[in-house]
Amino acid sequence: MADLTKPDSKAGGATTPAANGPPKPGEANIQSLLDRLDRVSVAAEAAGKARLKPRERRYAYRRSNLGVAVEHPGGGVARFRAHARNISCGGIGLLYHGFLYARSSCNVTLRKRDNTPHMLAATVIYCRHVEGPFHLIGLRFAERLDPLFLEAHRGEANETDELVDLPNLRGRIVHLDDSPMDHKLLEYNLRGSGIRLIPVTTPAEALAALKDGRGEILFCDLNLGRGIDGATVIRDARKQGFTGPIVVITAENGGARLAEVKAAGADRTLPKPYERRALLQVLMAVHQQVGAVASSDVVYSSLSDQPGITDLLVAYIEEVQRIVKDVEAGMVADDFSAVRELCLNIKGSAVGYGFTPLGQAAEATVKALDATMSIEEARAQLRTLTLLCGSLAVRRVGPEGEAR
Repeated sequence: MADLTKPDSKAGGATTPAANGPPKPGEANIQSLLDRLDRVSVAAEAAGKARLKPRERRYAYRRSNLGVAVEHPGGGVARFRAHARNISCGGIGLLYHGFLYARSSCNVTLRKRDNTPHMLAATVIYCRHVEGPFHLIGLRFAERLDPLFLEAHRGEANETDELVDLPNLRGRIVHLDDSPMDHKLLEYNLRGSGIRLIPVTTPAEALAALKDGRGEILFCDLNLGRGIDGATVIRDARKQGFTGPIVVITAENGGARLAEVKAAGADRTLPKPYERRALLQVLMAVHQQVGAVASSDVVYSSLSDQPGITDLLVAYIEEVQRIVKDVEAGMVADDFSAVRELCLNIKGSAVGYGFTPLGQAAEATVKALDATMSIEEARAQLRTLTLLCGSLAVRRVGPEGEAR
């Protein structure tokens, strides 16, 4: 590995050749580091600090010993094995115990489902030190990867199986599956979240739940038994006006079958058997679409330190909770005027009680309603507003003036 380099201890300093390469750490340590990096990324997305365009969406792609050949700027080719972290249609993220120059040309070899090699030309777009000898390497493919390649490889057995805590997700998911055990499994994997699962076993039940507004997201099994095809249900849901995210859960991995459900109106595919990590990533993506990702941070009033105001703030929070129930009822009934009036109520009062973020969310919701004249098209803002209402709290101040 004479033509790989590692950075000097000073940031931006000169680099020195790695004669024999850094010592190779154990697989368990590598997977632990990848898990920590994933948790940081998920937290950043949940906090709104990392917003990716759909075409740049990254998927978990844990692969060990991925073959990479890099053309060194000084001449020669370095060949090594790296650990894949995630992948998108446009590139792949690697973890490597060494340094690579940005803008270096390279080839990376992926494996198809039949284990045959699939070589892609790429360019190193960044190399960031993580800890010890580890660096995160970002490669951009010269040609975009077929999305069906991603769908066919997600959730395979060699992905890490460590459970990941769900972020503060809420919202309502209609789960169409003819298997009661699959309902129980999904419910188990959603433990710790604020998601409300609506299990149904027939297409009629699913379509009714979506039509009357009980569900914001549809999870649909592809093979529903008794000759019922999930693709047909998806088409029917779109025809009746459902615009929310649709996720297909399936053991199918054929490209034509997956293309069919996408054409029917599905947004994403969750391969069976799925791991909780893969489920989390799908949930994060679809919840962002409907505005149902809320920060886990509590929203305190900026007036909490004012003497004698605690009871007033508590009463206001209780009033907001009543308003939220009326907003949700109005959304189900598609009562535009009532929903808009309730949002105006929050907009006009929240800042006065010191809840500025709530006032801003209410203002954004009213603007969305006025611009679209539609509850459905303003649903993302409405969900963000209602979830933020559930985060309000009073910071208690002790006798010495300290918050508690």
